[in-house]
Amino acid sequence: MIFSEIRQLDLDGTTVHIAAFDDDLQVDEVYPAQRNDYILSAADMQLRRQRYAVWRLLDVAFQSLCGKGIDCFDFERTSKGWQCGGDVHFSLSHSGNVVAAVASHTHVGVDVEQTSRFLGKAALAKRVLSPEKLCVWQQLPPQQAAKLLAEAWTQGEAQFKFGCPNPRTSTCHLRLQGQELTVSLSK
Repeated sequence: MIFSEIRQLDLDGTTVHIAAFDDDLQVDEVYPAQRNDYILSAADMQLRRQRYAVWRLLDVAFQSLCGKGIDCFDFERTSKGWQCGGDVHFSLSHSGNVVAAVASHTHVGVDVEQTSRFLGKAALAKRVLSPEKLCVWQQLPPQQAAKLLAEAWTQGEAQFKFGCPNPRTSTCHLRLQGQELTVSLSK
C-alpha cells in the first residue's frame, strides 16, 4: 500500500487529493521513464519518496478527473516543470510525508505544508507578510501565528505554480495522520 491515508478536498469546485505515506515507502518504477530518472536523481531517500508518492497520487487525480490513468498521457519535463499533452493541467506539492496532487481542465497551482513548520518563524514572517498582516501575526498565539504564516506561504506558492496573473486562491486547514496541514489552490 502506497498511502497510509488519502483524502479528497473540494476547494472552489476543484478536487485536491491529499495523502500521507509511511517512512518506509518503497520507491518503484513509474510512467514515464523520464520521471523515474527524476525520482532517482533526488539527493536523499526522503525526497525520492516524496517525488514517487506525489506522482502516484497524480495518477489518482487523473483517474478522478477523466477516468484514465497517467499512462494514457504524454509527459515531458520543461523549464516550467512537468507537463502533459491534451487538455489536462496538473500541479503537485509535498511536505514531509504528505503529498498533494490536483488535475484539472484549466490551469491550477497547489501547495501543501505542515503548519508546524511555521512556528516561530519571525524572519520568514517579515519577508512574506504585508506590514498589516505582520502586525496581526505578532499579536497571535504561536499556533494561530503559524497558521497565518502557513496560509500566506501556501497561497504564494500556489499562485506561483498557477503561472498567470490574478488567480483565485482558496485555502483550508485539515488534519491528516495527526498533522495539521495548510493547503492552498490557485485557479
